[in-house]
Amino acid sequence: MKVNKDMKYDRLFFKNLDQQFIKRIENGMGCAPFISEAILEVVHEIYFPLINSPDNLAHGKIRFNCVSQSEGSSTPISEAKQVTVTLTFDAGESDIKIRKHQGVQGLRQERIIRLCTEAYNQGGLLTVEDLAYRILNTGERTIVRDLKTIREKGDNPPLRSTIKDMGRTISHKVLIIKNWLKGDELSDLKRKYSHSFSAIENYVNKFKRVVFLSHEKKPIEQIAYLLKISKPLAESYLDLWQNYSKTALPHRKNEVLELIGATRETKKKKG
Repeated sequence: MKVNKDMKYDRLFFKNLDQQFIKRIENGMGCAPFISEAILEVVHEIYFPLINSPDNLAHGKIRFNCVSQSEGSSTPISEAKQVTVTLTFDAGESDIKIRKHQGVQGLRQERIIRLCTEAYNQGGLLTVEDLAYRILNTGERTIVRDLKTIREKGDNPPLRSTIKDMGRTISHKVLIIKNWLKGDELSDLKRKYSHSFSAIENYVNKFKRVVFLSHEKKPIEQIAYLLKISKPLAESYLDLWQNYSKTALPHRKNEVLELIGATRETKKKKG
């Protein structure tokens, strides 16, 4: 007999441990659903900190060793300091819903974002190889294609290659500025890229200063030296400004141009 697809996902949903607990409470104690859910929340608050302690893992979690954020891009992975992080491989009900509506590819992309962000928040950085060979058991090309799709949607998982600006991967700083020019607020960028507000403000300020120094006819090598950034990053910022100066949201464009105008006005008054 052919099983209805929705029935299959419903069965998976009710296998979830939380649902088992809720049904046991409702059937055994005659509780209304809202009461059983309230009891479940209390159990989470009291017992989950113990379950998530270093000696225990919650359902769906895995421990994983990855490169520490403290390691520079020039350090070979074989010699780099490793940190142990706790990652959510299976998010239960949430993952089931994503698989149901977005398919295998959508679930894999959601897991890539979640795994990278969790590792980053615990001081680690995953690599494409980590995701492909050690966690998701798929090919590197598949992960690269998924990352391309994820970035086109506006997210940028914090991988070692993006955070440390390694290889051919587009700099996370350039992606942040690109989305800032398109209108994202600092809170949006913090959520998407898992960077602090101060770090994002620093990227934005340096981008503005790169544009300003370029208007001052400073050579690119001097701009990079003055701002203590790499020459490729300075060039990427200028390319970004050239591509988006006409299409950027007016208030974003004005923020950049005001710096140029204010400085020139100050020079006129001094002159």
